[in-house]
Amino acid sequence: MSDSLIEIYATHSMPDAQILIDLFKDQHIDCASRTIQPAQFPLNIGAHGEHRVLVHTSQTDKAVALIRQAIADGALQAKESEILV
Repeated sequence: MSDSLIEIYATHSMPDAQILIDLFKDQHIDCASRTIQPAQFPLNIGAHGEHRVLVHTSQTDKAVALIRQAIADGALQAKESEILV
């Protein structure tokens, strides 16, 4: 079984996504991000799109623990964001 990427966090805040990417890199967690832009058809992704953070499946538990700690510490805006796993 390969160690594929999984989306673990979705937010409407690009700064929050960047905070997580920087945090993960500092903790040696390989990650990626992608942005879902608003389309001409109605979708519930907000006016500025949605930013998703991905990590390797083998690093999911460590990454989710860091996200929860960042929310508890107030480093991330918990509203309009969601842990996906």
